[in-house]
Amino acid sequence: MAKTKVPYISFFIGKDSCILDGFSLVNAISTVDESTRYPPIGYLVNCAYPSFLQASEQPTALYKRLIGYQANASSLDHCEIDEAVDLKVNDISDWGKQMLRFNQHYGIKILGGCCGTGVQHLKYLVNH
Repeated sequence: MAKTKVPYISFFIGKDSCILDGFSLVNAISTVDESTRYPPIGYLVNCAYPSFLQASEQPTALYKRLIGYQANASSLDHCEIDEAVDLKVNDISDWGKQMLRFNQHYGIKILGGCCGTGVQHLKYLVNH
């Protein structure tokens, strides 16, 4: 963080809610926190459909450090997206309900879109 001046770290997770090297999100966060003199102010997840977090199965400690989620519009994983001819976009209301639940039930404050999302996705978050 000293080089980038960015006070947060964002992880990419797969359908199993683990980062791509197989570490659980909570383990990755605790490893960074314990290995740095000045830990980030918080962590985000990006480029993953909301269901990938498996929010109800995560330890409560995760939500003390997870401050944001920038979700893809598709529930395909990164390998499936790479091989897709057309991007499959899931129903906006399904996406939006899961995202709003992150805020309402787990206190995740930064909600946003990533691959395949557009104005309608963000409007859903604002209007609900």
